[in-house]
Amino acid sequence: MYPMKKTLILLIYCCSFSTIYGQDFNFNQFQFTPLLLGPQYAAINTSVSAMYRNENNRSIISQYDRYALSYNNRFTIANETFGLGLSLGHNRYYLQSKDHSLGLSLAYQFRPFKLGSETTMKVFVGQEVKFQNTDIYNSDLRWPSQIGPNGFDPTIPPEQFFSVNYLDISSGASVLLEKGRSNLSIGLSIFHFNMPEVNFFSTKKEKSYRVQSALMADLYLTETCSIMPKFLVTKYGEQAYYNIGTNIAYTLAGSSKIVVGSGITSDNAYLYSGLQIGKINVGVNFAFANSKGFQMNNALELGSHVRF
Repeated sequence: MYPMKKTLILLIYCCSFSTIYGQDFNFNQFQFTPLLLGPQYAAINTSVSAMYRNENNRSIISQYDRYALSYNNRFTIANETFGLGLSLGHNRYYLQSKDHSLGLSLAYQFRPFKLGSETTMKVFVGQEVKFQNTDIYNSDLRWPSQIGPNGFDPTIPPEQFFSVNYLDISSGASVLLEKGRSNLSIGLSIFHFNMPEVNFFSTKKEKSYRVQSALMADLYLTETCSIMPKFLVTKYGEQAYYNIGTNIAYTLAGSSKIVVGSGITSDNAYLYSGLQIGKINVGVNFAFANSKGFQMNNALELGSHVRF
């Protein structure tokens, strides 16, 4: 496990916070990828999601490509509601380093009950087992002390390669409130119960699991207009990441909608535009750095979500 500890902590110190979770695939428009928010979302509906994100680093001439594909199927057995989810992920960073993931989620929905005469509450719980593969090349690693006025001073011997495979475990729960066409979802998930502990600069062991809470809503103001606020906060050890944004949807003819929005995260601010035609939702997100220093610069994000 030593190579895993060494390379993970190197990536933590050389990348911005958004790239700490190479295997977690953070996206600005995280509502497109419910299974990445937690395994409990596998039981909410039957849908397929696909996301792509390209990032460029302002401090290094490098590029990050992230792909995520997921499918979740809601089904009933003996009047009990379950969900089964499958997620695939690929992340490439720097020149050669990359990781892959294959996750299987199982979720359960408790029987809904009424809150008053108009509001329904649904509770979901879920568990995920994920196979994770991480390939890291020493030539792609960077130390904080190497960042100077003249760029990097690479002292790590190049072409050395680490490959690590392990099974990861995550779990989560969420509450969904529905009133007419409006809804509000609040979820809490814990990731990486089985991820190796990492330390490098001290003998103190770092917590390897990650806690995440997400809030999403679709609130109708009129028959044709709704606002979709969202909030996500992630805690990993002593570091935290947040994403706060709002989309506004306007209904056109039938069930078609145009959606625009904006938001801010720990790393960047972003603008979003999308189109929903029936149960098909597609969108484009553009993010730009909101802080100085060793941070991401521009990022392009493409997403699609189809309900069945």
